[in-house]
Amino acid sequence: MDIEHKQLVQLLPLLPLLAELGRTEHVTETAELLGVPQSTVSRALAGQAPSSGPSSLSVKAAESG
Repeated sequence: MDIEHKQLVQLLPLLPLLAELGRTEHVTETAELLGVPQSTVSRALAGQAPSSGPSSLSVKAAESG
């Protein structure tokens, strides 16, 4: 499995979270809508940041959290 494929496989479970976060632009609101603790959303984002590289999404998440 090449590195790009591996990264995609790791991101797939996060797609619903990322889609909702993109819509709301707020970590806490995203967590409430998905019915998970805010820390779960924050950790999911933090856990993927190094593999996905810097993005405006991670900056917005840090500002809203």
